[in-house]
Amino acid sequence: MVTRMPGLGANTTPGLREKLQVLYVRHAAKPSHIPEASSVEGKELIIAGRKLSGSNGLSCIMCHRFGNKRTPGIQAIDLLTMTERLREDWFRRYMLASNEYRPGTRMPLSFPDGKSVLATVLDGDANRQIDAMWLYLSQGKAANKPTGLDAEVIILSADSKAVIYRNFIEGIGPRGIAIGYPEHVNLAWDAGNMNLAILWKNEFIDAGKHWTGRGEGVQSPLGDAVVNFEKTSPIAKLTSLKDAWPTEAARQRGYQFKGYSLNQAGQPSFKYGFADVEVVDWPRPRASTSKEVGFDRELKITIAKPTAGLIVLLARGQIQPENDGGFTLDNRMEIRVTGVKAEVLQIGDHQELRASLPNAGEIIVGQSISW
Repeated sequence: MVTRMPGLGANTTPGLREKLQVLYVRHAAKPSHIPEASSVEGKELIIAGRKLSGSNGLSCIMCHRFGNKRTPGIQAIDLLTMTERLREDWFRRYMLASNEYRPGTRMPLSFPDGKSVLATVLDGDANRQIDAMWLYLSQGKAANKPTGLDAEVIILSADSKAVIYRNFIEGIGPRGIAIGYPEHVNLAWDAGNMNLAILWKNEFIDAGKHWTGRGEGVQSPLGDAVVNFEKTSPIAKLTSLKDAWPTEAARQRGYQFKGYSLNQAGQPSFKYGFADVEVVDWPRPRASTSKEVGFDRELKITIAKPTAGLIVLLARGQIQPENDGGFTLDNRMEIRVTGVKAEVLQIGDHQELRASLPNAGEIIVGQSISW
C-alpha cells in the first residue's frame, strides 16, 4: 500500500474532535461516578485496583507494560498511560466485553455476563472493580507497582505468626526492622533512631532484592497506604514542653538500642534507653475483624532516678482534635492517647501532639493508630 496515515497534529479543522465524538457517543456508556483519589473511599478503591492489576488479581501485568517494565507476554498498551489514551466509558465497556470489540483477543474475559471472576475483591462487584482499576491507573507514574511485576520476587507474608525482616529499608537505612502481621498491617521500626518509622497495609515486603545476587540497594514496603510516621524517638528530655524537638540522631544523644523480645504470636517489643530512662515500645496489630485497621501501641517508660523535663511526642503534622477525645493527623490518620494528658502545640510551621511525663516511676502511654 502506498497510502500513509497522515499526522494531523494541531492543523485539524476546528470542531473535528467534537464532531467525531458526536458519532462516537451514540454507542458510548455514561461514565460512572468515581470518588476523588484523596477521599477515604477513593483510597480503598486504589488499593483494590492495584490488587486487581497484579498477579494475585486479574493479572493485567502479564501482557500490559508498566512504564519501563516489560511483560512476559505481549507488550500491550502501557498501564501507566492508559487513562490518558482511553476514555473512561470506552474502558468500562471494553473491560465488560473485550471479545465483542476484538474477536479472538488474547485478553481473558474477566467479567462474563457482567460478573467478576474474582469474588474476593470489593465483594465481586464488577462495576466497583472497574472503578477501582480506572482510579488506580489514573495515578499514572505515581501508581504503586502491582504485585508480581518483577521477575525475581520473594514475597514474605505472615500466616499464623508475625514475620520479621531486617535489612536496608527505604527511608530508614541499615538498621530497619520490618514486621508483617497476619492482620494485614505492617510496620518498620528504626533501631538507629528508636522510632516507629513506617506503617502500611496488605502485602508485607519483597525480599528478592536482598536475597538474590549481591543483595544491593534498599527495599520499599510492598503493600498499600504507606505512611511515614515518626522521624526520631518519641521520648526526649527538654527544658519545657514547647521546646524544639532534638534534631541530632538518637545515638548521638546517648540512646542505646537494647534489642527486642517476641511473644508467642511472634510480635516484637522493642527496648531502648538513655540516662536513667528505659523504654519498651510494643505496637500490636488490631484484630482483623475490627472496622478500624491499625495498631494499639504501648510505650512502657521506667524512670529509675528523678528526671525532670521528660516529654513524649505522639504525633507531628496537621492535627485536629475531635469531639470524641481523639485526634486526626493530616486528614488521613486517627490517633487516640491514654495514660497521659496530650496537648496540641504549634511548633514552627507544623503542630505536635505532646505530653509531659512524671519525674520518676513507671508509666504506660497508650497510642491507638488507625489509617
